[in-house]
Amino acid sequence: VKKNAAALAQALVDKDYNIISGGTDNHCMLIDLRNKDVSGKEAEEALVKADITVNKNMVPFDDKSPFVTSGIRLGVAAVTTR
Repeated sequence: VKKNAAALAQALVDKDYNIISGGTDNHCMLIDLRNKDVSGKEAEEALVKADITVNKNMVPFDDKSPFVTSGIRLGVAAVTTR
């Protein structure tokens, strides 16, 4: 699971996503979406429609409310076992 998380984090970085802390040491990562012009709430709603469970999450220095957020928290344990 950790290897898959690291690979996913690197793939997202390669696609210009900002992973808070630059990567992950475990199965979770926090993704800052501000450079993608999408809110955490919008991303969460879209991914849920694709049966991918994420949580909208605030990121450091977030300028959006906790009900909207600028980031998502993604855990790969469930994705890895699909």
